[in-house]
Amino acid sequence: MPLQPYFSGFDPLPFEIRLKLMPEAGPQHLQPNNGSDAVVICLHGFTGIPYEVGSAVNAIANHDLTAVAPLLPDHGYRERSEQAQ
Repeated sequence: MPLQPYFSGFDPLPFEIRLKLMPEAGPQHLQPNNGSDAVVICLHGFTGIPYEVGSAVNAIANHDLTAVAPLLPDHGYRERSEQAQ
């Protein structure tokens, strides 16, 4: 069984994938306007989604650092059958 793709947060989420995900499951990416070269990657838990690290992403961005929360493979889908294809 092939793994579902990884969605980094740096690229837009394809519309057809967004329709398959829970509303709050999309990757997050906040980049301040200061041009910082640093990036902090916030990973969700084993059964989680990027929503659970959203507070950390916001706090990090408020400190002028870029923050991203990717959606890891096989997470965040509305239907279990979509996760285990």
